Amino acid sequence: MMEEQSKKRRDGFTLIELLTVIGIIAILMAIVVPGVSKVKENAQKAKARTEIKSIEMAVKAYESEYGKYPNQTGASDGTFSTDEQLVNILRADDDADLSEDNPRRIVFLEVGEKSLDDGDFVDPWGEEYQVAYDGNYDNEITAGPSVNLKGRSVAVWSSGPNQNDQGGGDNTDDLNSWD
Repeated sequence: MMEEQSKKRRDGFTLIELLTVIGIIAILMAIVVPGVSKVKENAQKAKARTEIKSIEMAVKAYESEYGKYPNQTGASDGTFSTDEQLVNILRADDDADLSEDNPRRIVFLEVGEKSLDDGDFVDPWGEEYQVAYDGNYDNEITAGPSVNLKGRSVAVWSSGPNQNDQGGGDNTDDLNSWD
């Protein structure tokens, strides 16, 4: 009978052992989780930087091909977002009427479906990218509410993870094509 009782005790873990293991797992999670979220944020920023450069190059290529910027009206500087109309123009979307905006149907920008939200090209945080161009060719543009750039024909930016745009509040996490 004594052997049966001692055998039962050896078959399972004690409460102390279980609590110790749970405590160790909790400590490891506390160490790992912040590191994983930082890696994810860095990956999102890298993706946004790549997309910003792609948009900038696509807008410049469009201007080189057609002698004007997409959505440009008149001979003045302009700012626009990466909405569905711009994306259709730069992607030469088969379903869009591009007879005036991209009559040769040249693909200037390739965008994965995961980066589109109802046709709008959005950053990893769900906001449209912003684009400014030098429509009067004076070698100066204004990007956002307060950034004046000389020597650039196109500027692209994202308000970043906090979704607070250039010039207002905390914009330390904004991503752009001119830095």
